[in-house]
Amino acid sequence: MHAVFSLGALLTMVSSAALSSAAAGCDLKPVDLTDLLRVQVGVELAATTGLVDPDSAEPILRHIVSLSDGSLMVLDQRDCLIRNISLSLLHRQPDLSMISRRALADILALTPLWQEGFAGQDPAQLLNAEVDSARFRALVASGQPGSYAADDQFDASGAASEALISIVPLEGGPFRAFLSLDLSLGGE
Repeated sequence: MHAVFSLGALLTMVSSAALSSAAAGCDLKPVDLTDLLRVQVGVELAATTGLVDPDSAEPILRHIVSLSDGSLMVLDQRDCLIRNISLSLLHRQPDLSMISRRALADILALTPLWQEGFAGQDPAQLLNAEVDSARFRALVASGQPGSYAADDQFDASGAASEALISIVPLEGGPFRAFLSLDLSLGGE
């Protein structure tokens, strides 16, 4: 008799083993959001993997999801001594659709980083304000890769936090832009 495992079950087992060994010196651990992501509107889970950063030995829990507008989103949680997330989007258009905006906000709200540092703040309101801001629009209109600090927009109440937004226009292939929101919470 042969044991049959789904790819998802196998990735979860490998992820758990990798994260357990990497997290030995960490105060914080990434939280597996697989089940929560499955119930999000417009989000289809593609994969969840556990990795270890080769330079810092920090555990990384990566969720890759497919959105109903054809975009792909990657959530990396790097939680060890401080909470770090990178929420990246490969988007089919240079501008964000409402589906992508809603999915970004929904996924962001699920993370321990958001729940601990930004409780009571509406991620959809903050993301929409930033995407509609003059600095975001100027960066998209430039057609050039770039990034800027968005600490003023994403300010954790009562804790040290940093935010960075990056945009890289893409040519050819199914995607037209790579967008990333990197947030950290904790430290000094």
